[in-house]
Amino acid sequence: MKAKILGLLAVGMLTASSANAAALTWTLAGVTFDDGTVASGSFVYDADLNVYSDWSVSVQDGTLSAFTYDNTSSGLRAENRDATGVIFANLDVTRYINLNFVAPLTNAGGAVALDLTPFFVNFGVSSYECDNCNVVRQATAGSVVADVPEPASLALLGLGLAGLGLSRRRKA
Repeated sequence: MKAKILGLLAVGMLTASSANAAALTWTLAGVTFDDGTVASGSFVYDADLNVYSDWSVSVQDGTLSAFTYDNTSSGLRAENRDATGVIFANLDVTRYINLNFVAPLTNAGGAVALDLTPFFVNFGVSSYECDNCNVVRQATAGSVVADVPEPASLALLGLGLAGLGLSRRRKA
């Protein structure tokens, strides 16, 4: 009986650790630009594989026209696509949005603020949108948010309850 309980706990722990390894959907929250417009949308990022996918980020009409960066209208720029930031560029690479984060994205989720360093101070770490960088709108606020994955906790709780049930059953 103890072997069964230990086996269930081992399987549960393996399942729990793999549940946290899934890619997360990060949603833009409160992203505003210096022209009073906003950006909204989301993207999927897998920190274990360093892979961005399924992005759809829309910007409002303002200093630049409205545009939606998604898998059909844009791609990823090689110079910035890791846990600390990402550039989504239109297909002819004349317009792009650069999102840099104050802390690396992880598969644990949570909220991560955008780096709001002014573009003209250090465009390598700032968050902005530009059209060939002749016209630039600087991000003045915002973050990205991903729900904290809970399947691991629930799996462990369920296995713990099952173990208690089996141990009480054995005593009876």
